[in-house]
Amino acid sequence: MTDNGLIIVEPALDDAEQRWRVVVGQEMLDFLASSVPEPARDSISEAAVSIIGKGVPPTQEVGQETGLVVGYVQSGKTMSFEAVVALARDNGFPIVIVVTGSSRLLLGQSTGRLREDLRLNDPRRERRWLPFLNPGDDDSTVAPIRDVLAEWRDPDPKRLLEREPSLADFLPEA
Repeated sequence: MTDNGLIIVEPALDDAEQRWRVVVGQEMLDFLASSVPEPARDSISEAAVSIIGKGVPPTQEVGQETGLVVGYVQSGKTMSFEAVVALARDNGFPIVIVVTGSSRLLLGQSTGRLREDLRLNDPRRERRWLPFLNPGDDDSTVAPIRDVLAEWRDPDPKRLLEREPSLADFLPEA
């Protein structure tokens, strides 16, 4: 931890599973400060950096990597994927898809936590999220997601901080 309270995590790139250098930016720091108890901040941050660093770098044109978060009840799964979502934003991922639970109740609980912990509805945020709750395949849902992805394809790196990433929270079909 630094003197000003910021947490700096620098994963070892010699780790065979670490594929790229993850940036811990303002989104993650704000999430840690507002939603993670002080004693757990370092371990949550290190785990999230490890998880996202094993995936495809956001700068890579094409690629695929699938991950799964599993755990016991009240074991920190939601906090873990929230930390990964925050890091995804800090590192320029245009869209984050979260598949939560197996019921509408769990979808509602997870969505509520995401909205609160990542401050999705806070009008004072400089960088907003575009959340989609359980989006369907109708044009009213598909068109805005398509527009966001098209905007993210703009090659001008100066616009990176202006872009609003999408967060889609899904309930899996039975």
